[in-house]
Amino acid sequence: MDALTLPALAGWMATLAEVRTMTRENWRLVGESRSRIESARRLLNPAWEIGGASELPPHELGQLVAEKIASGVLFVLSDAKSWAGPATGKQCAVCDEKIYSGAECEIRGPRESVYAHLVCHSVWYQQSQNFGQENCTAAS
Repeated sequence: MDALTLPALAGWMATLAEVRTMTRENWRLVGESRSRIESARRLLNPAWEIGGASELPPHELGQLVAEKIASGVLFVLSDAKSWAGPATGKQCAVCDEKIYSGAECEIRGPRESVYAHLVCHSVWYQQSQNFGQENCTAAS
């Protein structure tokens, strides 16, 4: 067997470096593909859809929730706990629209359970936190 010459060894080292670079790029592409597959799963499965929220812009939805909490139409949420599942067409306690698509949150209230779009529930919880902070500051 012939001994490896210096130019042949240099060629092998260059090839090895290229293989390592290509391997790193392939793993990056695999990670990106997995991320896209997860996004596609959410889009293809209507039960996992994040949507179906009120047509109101976020700042108007926030104002609506704050007014409903202040007037007693909505109760203050002490935590963000709720049951969520696919929409069943119930009326949203926040925006008063029917929940036809996306996730539907069931929130246990003082008298009975109420339902809300996922986004509406999220805004409701945030406004409840703001309401609690305002009352603590006003009492001081």
